[in-house]
Amino acid sequence: MQQLPIPHNEDARLKTLHNYQILNSLAEDEFDRITELASLICGTPISLVSLIDEKRQWFKSRFGLEISETDRKLAFCQYTIMGDGLMEVEDATKDDRFMDNALVTGEPDLRFYAGFPLIDPDGYALGTVCVIDRKPNQLTGKQKRALELLAKEVMALIVKRRQKEELRNFEKLFRYSSDMICIAGDDGFFKKVNPAFERILGWDAEYLLSTSFLEFIHPDDLSGAREELENLSAGLETVNFVGRYRTSSGDYRILQWTVAPEPGTGNLFGISRDITESIHQQQELSAAKLQAEQASIAKSEFLANMSHEIRTPLNGVIGFTDLVLKTGLTEIQQQYLTIVNQSANALLSIINDILDFSKIEAGKLELEIEKYDIYELGSQASDIITYQIQAKGLEMLLNISPELPRFIWTDSVRLKQVLINLLSNAAKFTEHGEIELRIEALSADTEQVDLRFLVRDTGIGIYPDKQKKVFEAFSQEDGSTTKKYGGTGLGLTISNKLLGMMGSRLQLDSKPGSGSTFFFDLTLKAEQGDPEVWENLELIKKVLIVDDNENNRLILQQMLLLRDIESTQARTGFEALQLLAGGERYDVVLMDYHMPYMDGLETIRKIRESFYPTDSEQPIMLLSSSSDDETVVQSCAELQVGHRLVKPVKMQDIYTALSRLHKELPEILQAGAVETETTSEQVTILIAEDNAVNMLLARTILSRIAPNAILLEARNGIEAVDFCKKELPCLILMDVQMPEMNGYQATRAIRELEHGTHIPIIAFTAGNVRSERDAAFEAGMDDFVVKPVVEQMIATVLAKWLPVNEHANHQEPDDGTLHFDVDVITRYAGRDGEMIREMIALTITELEDSNRILETQAAQNDLAGLHSTGHRLYGTAVSAGLPALSGLARQFEQLQRGENVLMETLISRTHMEIAIVLEILAAHRPGTVSSLGELNITDIGRISRKI
Repeated sequence: MQQLPIPHNEDARLKTLHNYQILNSLAEDEFDRITELASLICGTPISLVSLIDEKRQWFKSRFGLEISETDRKLAFCQYTIMGDGLMEVEDATKDDRFMDNALVTGEPDLRFYAGFPLIDPDGYALGTVCVIDRKPNQLTGKQKRALELLAKEVMALIVKRRQKEELRNFEKLFRYSSDMICIAGDDGFFKKVNPAFERILGWDAEYLLSTSFLEFIHPDDLSGAREELENLSAGLETVNFVGRYRTSSGDYRILQWTVAPEPGTGNLFGISRDITESIHQQQELSAAKLQAEQASIAKSEFLANMSHEIRTPLNGVIGFTDLVLKTGLTEIQQQYLTIVNQSANALLSIINDILDFSKIEAGKLELEIEKYDIYELGSQASDIITYQIQAKGLEMLLNISPELPRFIWTDSVRLKQVLINLLSNAAKFTEHGEIELRIEALSADTEQVDLRFLVRDTGIGIYPDKQKKVFEAFSQEDGSTTKKYGGTGLGLTISNKLLGMMGSRLQLDSKPGSGSTFFFDLTLKAEQGDPEVWENLELIKKVLIVDDNENNRLILQQMLLLRDIESTQARTGFEALQLLAGGERYDVVLMDYHMPYMDGLETIRKIRESFYPTDSEQPIMLLSSSSDDETVVQSCAELQVGHRLVKPVKMQDIYTALSRLHKELPEILQAGAVETETTSEQVTILIAEDNAVNMLLARTILSRIAPNAILLEARNGIEAVDFCKKELPCLILMDVQMPEMNGYQATRAIRELEHGTHIPIIAFTAGNVRSERDAAFEAGMDDFVVKPVVEQMIATVLAKWLPVNEHANHQEPDDGTLHFDVDVITRYAGRDGEMIREMIALTITELEDSNRILETQAAQNDLAGLHSTGHRLYGTAVSAGLPALSGLARQFEQLQRGENVLMETLISRTHMEIAIVLEILAAHRPGTVSSLGELNITDIGRISRKI
């Protein structure tokens, strides 16, 4: 089948052809005269002006032929438009392209064809001028030239025809346009104006044409208009300007002009639009915007003041109840005061919700992206809410996919806030069943990962028509929900807005009575990190999982499979006993405590009585909640349960516990609550505080943790500055909002009194907005403590800003337990000298490594690295009984960006403390002593003083 020719620019050619609007138009004498002339010149009976569209050849003019069009497939002209010159076919019956053509084999029996293409100014071939004969023929040179000229004349007619059509359209536009259109001369007078001039300005056309257009321009805009006219005279193609024009009523309209010169005539063509209303709207919008910005500033100031005013009395309630709870109380007093303390903290949480929401709405909240351990993030979020969940008897499941990269870059604080909020809601609205936190990868590459964070519960669920409402501010599913469960109704709104800042959003899947699943997806930069190594895991081959919760069994099974550990599942204690009675052996049994019919301890007791009396014969690990009472701990000791894992079980915890099964070292007990650090330093502390309750609270706390400190009290900034003029204290706790002179002003005044010294000044404020923190540092303050404060918070500030041996009058106490508490290691190792030496050798190596790494990370200003190394150093110091070092290490975890002075101080103090500790521990390198008894506390004190 013959391939028909198609021009390479066919789409553009067809579009151009249609734009000329000539197809299917009526006959016109100018075209008919040309076709007749072509027939006479070339001596042929037929002549055509043809146009080729998508499917046909249409004749604009024809001579000697009756039909008005043919199928494009039959057209000789389709070959002509492929070139830019004459196409001649002397005898169609001898041309392979046309010998079978229906126009050749039948009517009108074509034999001869000659055509010239119609090429428009843009180069598109629209059709042809052609001549046709019923017998073979050939054109002379003059005939060919004549046909070319006729084709160009036809194209000129087509272009002119389009221009006339455009002119008619312009005349319509000129007459009916809502914009003012005019032609003006360089003499300053209009030559032609459209009716819009009279509609907008009120002047009739006769007056406008007889008056200089400069007469209508506002006097203040006249110089600008003349300048634009000069630009046009200088050769500018167009000018755009705005000016005020006088109306017939005497007022002015604001017009926006676009003016272009008409080449060769000296005329100006102008279009003008009335933008008076638009300008007024813009002015109103600007005024409204300014008003809104002022309202936003007022709102922020109100929030700061509200925060201060509400937190000030809360500071007294929380602070003093915290102190009283540490004194000797009856059981009832302890219960009542605990409720007061919890209620005050609940109120504080509501205030924080409102302030967070306001900051997000005002665009004041910023994300701080840092490298963070994803497993640590999930563990911390679940740990915070575990007590609340377990207090209701619910099962908490932590399901973090083992295939996830270890580190992600995110704002860990805000991401945890979202997760904790979702978990809190799940706990609030779930009365029985389970709550699951799941983190899984949707996709991943070498540099980033798509993560899904999901919180599922078995609670009350949400009706479909109410699901959108839970994301609205101050809303819950219905009013009764708020009354029954409490809360501001802001939690999900804040979470959704935080996720919006991270490029995500909360999604919900819920059925009434069947629970809810909230989830969101994040695309984050990721890093695999070094894999953690657990020794002796290869010795664990088979494990029995005893748990009544199917999901929990599945999670544990997946964790074990990741290390190629086979597991068998039992849903109850009875099933476990049946498996053991059948002769099955397991390397370890994972036993859930809370099970129906027969709990974990009862099951273990029967295992010890009937099968395996000792831990060496059958190791057992109990899975229990952190809220379980002391009887569980005692029963574990009685039943030789060597390991107790806190639920929800984390992957790292279970691997660590399994690896210890074949170690001779005893399990290191979990550290108890850290006691508030105290100091006997001879220091002077100035408290600047206008609220009497807060002053009493600060004085009481400082008296407890710094009994030898000299405390000065100032009721406003002026008194604080007056104290500093007499004598500079060692540290200042400075309230931000005080009468007569606020904390910022007082800080600036005190800095001018220092003369080479530097006094740590701590912002002591009830405000919790970022602007207050920034303002504190800008004023020259060193740190920022948000009320309500408790004893531990003040103790941390003293430890941070009052370095040991900083003051000349300070005397190091002889008691060396500040540096090395020998009782910690002896609790772990007893008097086993070999074990002691091994632990000390490992501690020395770890301290030397941490010392070196901290210095490198500080030089590189690697904040995430300092957090990580500080956390690692803290764990080493706590386990080895190094309290002073553990306090310093904890401060590395709390470092914020921009705290370079604090970072340098911490590095210096840590180097000094590690030097003291290494000197003390050096006496216990392998082969030197057999037990810690050979180095007493006096020796340790002597070594620390020497360093």
